[in-house]
Amino acid sequence: MQSSTTTGEATGSGPAAAHSEAHAGHQRHDAHDAHHRHQIGEEPRSPEEAVIGLLMQAGRRLRSRHPEDQVEPSCFPLAKLLFHEELRVSDLAARVELDTSTVSRQIRMLEDRGLVERTADPADGRASIVRLTDEGRQTLRAAFQRRFDRIRGVLEPWSQRDRDQLQRLLTRLAADLRAANDNEETRSPA
Repeated sequence: MQSSTTTGEATGSGPAAAHSEAHAGHQRHDAHDAHHRHQIGEEPRSPEEAVIGLLMQAGRRLRSRHPEDQVEPSCFPLAKLLFHEELRVSDLAARVELDTSTVSRQIRMLEDRGLVERTADPADGRASIVRLTDEGRQTLRAAFQRRFDRIRGVLEPWSQRDRDQLQRLLTRLAADLRAANDNEETRSPA
């Protein structure tokens, strides 16, 4: 009986390809197991499982629509930027790292609800500047406050040291993930 490595060599794929294929299969299996363990409430077995499962769960819960929400939570990153400045759609898209067409749809949804308005860009008549309306500012401030209050309540029993460590580690993780994504984009063929 031949081993799979020998069989791989006979078909021209070689031991390295067989190992790589097996490794990829294990990674898919590990990711599936992590997702399953997360769904049934088991503790993650590694930091990678924690990031994949637990942070995704936290994100889903923060993005879930509250009964009083008048805006889809998917629009929150745009709204957060618009609290601080008026921006062109293309600049918003670049800042939230989304496609311009996706951001345009979200802006249109906010505009239809009277939460943002567009004005002509004085520097380029073909473009428009997006800004929050007073109603948009109030509506989104209330939506952000509901989520802030939820997190505050969850973290209230934590020690200040634990809260500081959580902030430091999440900030570091976000920066490292951003850098890893940037590195992957520069290596990708155009």
